[in-house]
This record gives sequence, C-alpha cells and structure tokens, in this order.
Amino acid sequence: MDFTSLDLPLLLGTRIGLGPIAARVQVGPVVSFIIDKDNSVFDRLGEVGKTGSYKNQAIALTGGVGVDIMRLRADLRYEHGLSNLTKDGAESQKINVWTIGIGYRLF
Repeated sequence: MDFTSLDLPLLLGTRIGLGPIAARVQVGPVVSFIIDKDNSVFDRLGEVGKTGSYKNQAIALTGGVGVDIMRLRADLRYEHGLSNLTKDGAESQKINVWTIGIGYRLF
C-alpha cells in the first residue's frame, strides 16, 4: 500500500553555536493528511486490502537534530505516530519514520 501525504509540522527548536558552524534541535507535533492512496496491488487481490479502512489523517510527534556548516544544512528526524492509521482498529498501525534531509540556505 502506498500513501502520498501532506505533512504539516509545528516544530519548536533552538540553534546552538555561533558563526558558520552550529547545531540545531527541534521537536513538535505533525499532522499528516493523506492525499492519494495507491491500492493497485490490492485491486488484483480483491478483498484483502481496502483503502477505505484507513483514516485520511494521522497525528505524530517528531524530533530531530541538525547541523549547519556555512550554507549547507543536514537534518536527522524521527517521527512516531500517536494515532492509529486504521479506522476499524483491528491491528494497530502507526507511523514510524526516520528522515534525513540535506539543504542549502539561499539567504
């Protein structure tokens, strides 16, 4: 099952360090809205998987660390689901995601 989601994080954090090198810490809630559900595999299997049994939003907590070196940025975050993704509650399915981000600051 593939989901495409729009995540809206509300993070609080701080930057530690002066000048071109610094570390960052951030933590906060994330609300994810499912905008597309790909169930092509389940269409072939019939009743095994129904996308209708999944909620259209999920709530999670995320936290992470980052480092800034001049204009380069790197982040490592962990997201842990607070809400169950299934509507019927048969099995607990929650978000459990590690993400790595690399960026370049323009301004």
